[in-house]
Amino acid sequence: ISPSYLHSPGAPERVAQYNPRMRIILIVREPVARAISNHKHEVRIGHFQGDDLSFEAGLANNPSYVEQGRYAKHLRHWLAVFPREAVLVLDFDAVVGDPEGVMRSVCRFLGIGELPAGVDLHGKSNESYLVRSTALEGLKNGLRGLLEALRLGKVWARLGDAGLRSRYRRANRMAPEDAIGRPRPETLAGLKALYRPDIEELERLTGLSFDRWH
Repeated sequence: ISPSYLHSPGAPERVAQYNPRMRIILIVREPVARAISNHKHEVRIGHFQGDDLSFEAGLANNPSYVEQGRYAKHLRHWLAVFPREAVLVLDFDAVVGDPEGVMRSVCRFLGIGELPAGVDLHGKSNESYLVRSTALEGLKNGLRGLLEALRLGKVWARLGDAGLRSRYRRANRMAPEDAIGRPRPETLAGLKALYRPDIEELERLTGLSFDRWH
């Protein structure tokens, strides 16, 4: 599971070589929001550093922010290798707004029974954040690794149950916007215009409507 599979050269051919009957599930997010999220992730994991952490600086440094959002361009490559019925395209907003309905669609697409009751479809994972102190974050990660190496993972779980981990997060984490700031309006408008032809092509390829993206 990786967003980079969509635009990676040669990926469709390698997947088909592994299994020509593979079922492909593609979740597309409004491309400007996707690029901003990409930048937050790069800053969080330390791949983008410096005095200027703005989205504009990230765009200038990493052209893939834009390239990965050209969904139609990359989807055409996959559809040249796999039949259309083997590819399910989902809207990220639907995943967020109607996870149960989306999972029913996925189960039908895969030809499997519906998920059993009790499966959590509303929990959040991989939320964007930045750390105030990388040294403290490293100490925390080292402690967790040590406990797991000593087969004391339950101790880490008990720390969470006691609320210590949530207090740590409040103390050493901050929203990316606090360090990155908000993108400039002209940046957003320029990207919207840039993506418009690709979005229109995506609608033709999938039969879906992405009016709110325009």
